Amino acid sequence: MSTQSSLDYVAVLSKVAQTPDRVLLLGDLGSGQAVAAFTLHRGSARKDQAFEVIRCTGLTEEQFAAELCGVADRSGDIVRLGALAKSDGGTLCLIGVDDLSQQSQAVLVRALEESTYYPVGGA
Repeated sequence: MSTQSSLDYVAVLSKVAQTPDRVLLLGDLGSGQAVAAFTLHRGSARKDQAFEVIRCTGLTEEQFAAELCGVADRSGDIVRLGALAKSDGGTLCLIGVDDLSQQSQAVLVRALEESTYYPVGGA
């Protein structure tokens, strides 16, 4: 990427960071989506909140659900917060989301659209 292209890219990221919208960054593995996501986060109103990353590639449906939604014990007490809770008010970066099963993608869509999720396990 040329210097001018890099400057243009950063300018676009800076502009997008000012919006409250969700952003989908596409690119090959290793092309810098996480760096771009962090750049967006640092330039946004959420910059003082958490930045959480889930690397989705290779996760089973249960592993993804636990990473995203957290884990509860049999009594329903939360034993591990998920990335949704940890990033509340901040930024959640999902790397390799296209590698998730349809079931895992459905869990993600419901959580994002309805702001509803349940920890894995529990009663």
